[in-house]
Amino acid sequence: MESSFASRNAEGKIERYQGFLLDMTEKRRAEDEIRRRNRELNALNAMAVIATQSFDLDEILNLTLRQVISLLGAETGSIYLCDADEATFRRRAGWGQRSVERARFSEVKFSEVLENW
Repeated sequence: MESSFASRNAEGKIERYQGFLLDMTEKRRAEDEIRRRNRELNALNAMAVIATQSFDLDEILNLTLRQVISLLGAETGSIYLCDADEATFRRRAGWGQRSVERARFSEVKFSEVLENW
């Protein structure tokens, strides 16, 4: 930020400039951080409201996923929950553009991965 003015003599000629320069970088960073944290708090608050107002797990997961995706600035996302066998994960919530890849991953089995791990 800059503020200055010229001082003139009796003939109207500029004798000197007076003013100040202020580096606003840290202030801008702090303001950006405050905005980011406010977005996070708003998203967390929305998730808390969702969780306390609904008894439907799918609704809670879908609405929470939307908040997380908007918070992260992502375009798509999914939530997978593990079956009792602990090797099969099924998508319970999805948000964003649907694609062939997304449809292909509605269920993921990790049995081979777990055996080798």
